Amino acid sequence: DRLALLRIVVHASDLSGQCMTPEVAYTFGRGVLEEFYHQSEKERGEKLPESVFMKHLDNPLSQAKAQLGFLHYVVVPLWKHLSALFPELEHLASNVEDRCVCVCVCV
Repeated sequence: DRLALLRIVVHASDLSGQCMTPEVAYTFGRGVLEEFYHQSEKERGEKLPESVFMKHLDNPLSQAKAQLGFLHYVVVPLWKHLSALFPELEHLASNVEDRCVCVCVCV
């Protein structure tokens, strides 16, 4: 289905920061984690239910765990399947897998 494929490609492009060089991927990831942390703080300040995955993102270990989970369960499968459809994207899927190793080493 063309529309489904288009949605997958748009979603993959939204998550493409993790396919870039380690430095660029780190910068993208830090920005998202910082945004989530601030949202969690705002929720807490407004006495709203806090989003569980956004809690404690001021802690480096929590940041690494959140990033690794996101990579492992969302980004890697998405890019692996997309690169199966478009083999010229295999190097980007490989970059994401390398990013998982990099995050694991940091933990």
